[in-house]
Amino acid sequence: MRLSLLHHLRDPLTLESLHAERFVERCDPASGEIDIVEGLLISATSRNAYAITGGVPVMLPDGLPAEFVAQHRQRIAHLRFSVAASSSFSFSAEWETHWKQKAVRTWGWSLQERIEQFYLETDTNPADLPDQWILDAGCGSGQLSQALAEEGPNVIGFDLGTGVFFAEKHRTSPRVHYVRGDLNRPPFAQGVFDTVISNGVLHHTPATFPTFRTVSELVRPGGKFYVWLYYWPRTFMQGWVKRPILEAARQVICRLPMFLQRACVQVYARTLHARNIVFRRKDAPPLPELLVDVFDTLTPRYRHYHTPYEVAEWFFQTGFAAPRLTHWDNPLGFGMVAERRPLKATPGVNFGKTATKVAA
Repeated sequence: MRLSLLHHLRDPLTLESLHAERFVERCDPASGEIDIVEGLLISATSRNAYAITGGVPVMLPDGLPAEFVAQHRQRIAHLRFSVAASSSFSFSAEWETHWKQKAVRTWGWSLQERIEQFYLETDTNPADLPDQWILDAGCGSGQLSQALAEEGPNVIGFDLGTGVFFAEKHRTSPRVHYVRGDLNRPPFAQGVFDTVISNGVLHHTPATFPTFRTVSELVRPGGKFYVWLYYWPRTFMQGWVKRPILEAARQVICRLPMFLQRACVQVYARTLHARNIVFRRKDAPPLPELLVDVFDTLTPRYRHYHTPYEVAEWFFQTGFAAPRLTHWDNPLGFGMVAERRPLKATPGVNFGKTATKVAA
């Protein structure tokens, strides 16, 4: 963790500022900054403590990792701090698979295509990016975060899963930072990001709108918030046959021990791969990409579906201008983007009326 990140980090429980206790540090070869490899972040008043390990701040209030405590027992013995209890779910297996299988595409898109889509869907000009701060909220493998940083802005890749450790290990850009934490308790100062993107993540949290509302508060006035969410498939085969079967399977598989989840994913992914070979589907993804796709299909504890109308209301309720539907030709979901610029009233049939209530 480079010290320049400390300005944006906050205690996720109290939003207090943090100071760093450095245990192991080095000079980052990419930026020339001091890079804290191992250490602690401690809040000013409440004395909550969060580990920095492998160069990544772990901003989860569920205790310090056992391996970290064992490794640094003597260093932390004299420090006064407290740790609150919490629980969390991560997509670690999915993104560890992405790195270990050396997948070069995500959801069928290359990194270059994902960058082009970022510019298109956020209506961003590359010339505007230098000196901006972008939050990749739910960065997964972290590869897009790094690719964005190479375009000029400062980027924070934020995720609950352990893919951030793989991303930090492979990091080459001095402008990208990785942080592990929970989107429902983000460890950042409010209103500091020029752009927040959350691509296919919010619908995997316990309740999508409360998470949407929390993440939206990180966008500065005039900044942009982009989300991509699932909607229920509209075709008969997808919406009435395939998706209900997969949803029923997910409800069972997500509660199994991890080794059984991995086995189910391997069986289903390899079955799809064999089918693609038999039918000679030239545009079918290779096995490494299929494994990641199947992890996302079968293992998440939560998977919610929404509509553009519903999300447009969320933007209005959280102080954003009228959103733009960025694409509608994806059979699985849709993207929307809006600027943080509160509207006094909706421009439609409710013009001038009190804002409608959104269910949490």
